[in-house]
Amino acid sequence: MPSPVFTVLDLETTGMGPSARIIELAMVRIENGQVTNRLSSLINPELHIPDFITRLTGISNTMIREAPVLSEVARRFLEFMAGTIPVAHNAHFDHSILNQELIRLGLNPVTDSFLCTVRLSRRLNKGLKSHSLSSLKAHFGIRHSSAHRAHGDAEATALLLLHFLEKLEMGNAPVTGADLLSFQYSPVGVKPVSEKKLTDLKSRVTRFPERPGIYQFIGKNEQVLYVGKAIRLKERVLTYFNGFHVKETKWVRLIRQTTDIRYLETGDELHALVIESRLIKRFLPPYNTLQRRLRHYPFIRLSARHPFPSFSLTREIREDGCDYFGPFSGGAVTGILNDLIEQSGLVRLCDDVTFSRGKLCTWYSMGKCPGPCTGEMSGETYREGIRLISDLLSGRGRGLIGHLEGKMNLLAEREEFEQAARLRNKLREIEKQTFKHVSAGGTLNLNTYVMFHVRDGETGYYLIRFGLLVTHGVLKSEQDLADLTAACREFYSGLAKDMELPPLGAEAVDEIRLILNWTYKNRKNLKFLFPSESETEHSWHDVILSTCGTLLTHRVNSQKNRKKPEK
Repeated sequence: MPSPVFTVLDLETTGMGPSARIIELAMVRIENGQVTNRLSSLINPELHIPDFITRLTGISNTMIREAPVLSEVARRFLEFMAGTIPVAHNAHFDHSILNQELIRLGLNPVTDSFLCTVRLSRRLNKGLKSHSLSSLKAHFGIRHSSAHRAHGDAEATALLLLHFLEKLEMGNAPVTGADLLSFQYSPVGVKPVSEKKLTDLKSRVTRFPERPGIYQFIGKNEQVLYVGKAIRLKERVLTYFNGFHVKETKWVRLIRQTTDIRYLETGDELHALVIESRLIKRFLPPYNTLQRRLRHYPFIRLSARHPFPSFSLTREIREDGCDYFGPFSGGAVTGILNDLIEQSGLVRLCDDVTFSRGKLCTWYSMGKCPGPCTGEMSGETYREGIRLISDLLSGRGRGLIGHLEGKMNLLAEREEFEQAARLRNKLREIEKQTFKHVSAGGTLNLNTYVMFHVRDGETGYYLIRFGLLVTHGVLKSEQDLADLTAACREFYSGLAKDMELPPLGAEAVDEIRLILNWTYKNRKNLKFLFPSESETEHSWHDVILSTCGTLLTHRVNSQKNRKKPEK
């Protein structure tokens, strides 16, 4: 039987998540236990490389300026790896980013299963505390230059793979391609779950509904081991007893400790997300490792009560009367936003103490401040600039983008091409990232509204206050509409008495992020009703009907006009 052929790959990116772009890609082919070919290239991501990526990889914006874009080299790399087993260290990341980029280019994703050297190492080197690439290189004495560069890390990963293959052959372990792919998911020092227990738990799950909700794995003494969410409960929970989950160590341990599996219908996906988050924060289940970590998301704060307000970055919400935009996904996004505010030249960048001196500062001489401290600028003119920036931060307008594009064109006319290119890259990045993180209601202070979700012939509603879910339901009848009308009257009457943003802890901010992400994902099927749009001359009944459109009108009228069946 011929030995398998491997393509070891590594890539460097502008970051993580859906907006990440590849900036370097390298591949190393292994045949018959030897490296036989190599292919690598820097790649122009067509957007700005964040400073922290440059510090990590050494790849700068200058280096990739003349590099090919991915569409020019993608087919060459795909042909290089065709017919081989793809290999990577922490393969899930490389596989997902590569496919994300291929789909963006309109190409078919790589469907071949990846071999992961992290998984192999965990099964072959059980005594090691760390299986990171740097730790394994140190342990096995692998020396190479260019760490955190795709070509260097691909070479190191290839040497690791050769070492692992040799170890498997010495131990008479399987080395065929199919067996290797199966071996990487074999349990690591964990006894398999008995068939009797699997059958018992699966029989309970088969009674679950195919409806949205949350599920809990319960252990001894009623300990909550794991909390999850699902759009279809039965289908999702049954996956823990098939395929990937029954081979993965973490899930084998979870099922062994489980004495019961319970569920709670939520009626919709968003409510399931919120309930899942709240239960995880309450019970701290040991198998919800990621969701237990509270992240301190950044905000942009506007000192709204100052005659000439200014913007600043913060990770803390205070009861200070300021307006807060966010939460944003991370420091990279807020850094870009801050750069654009600075580049706009529309607002002051100094603190209040410096402003009170009434003297022009360095920011003014650099063209990055309009100089309101001199008293020669009206508050109305200044607040027009504040409005442009606020509209961008809340996703409600592109006026600032247009202003900065004009500034970019002016720099180009002056032949200041490097500054114009930097501004162009920032504009591209902000357009791709900002609107995924903005709130539906502008600032967090005003992020209070009724949201309607029209899906599968059903209209759900959500009352949101300060970005947090207050209550939700589904409009199925005239009575549901009457209940929502009453709830809206009570909801908005309370707002008039208390519109002050309260201090929000990390748990609340985490929930706001969940709702924002879900809102962005489902934005095409959502309609919003804000307090200012509830005109007093119309009844809430009419306002809600006009907001939801013809589908809700049809459903309510059909319920009202439905006749009782004859006896």
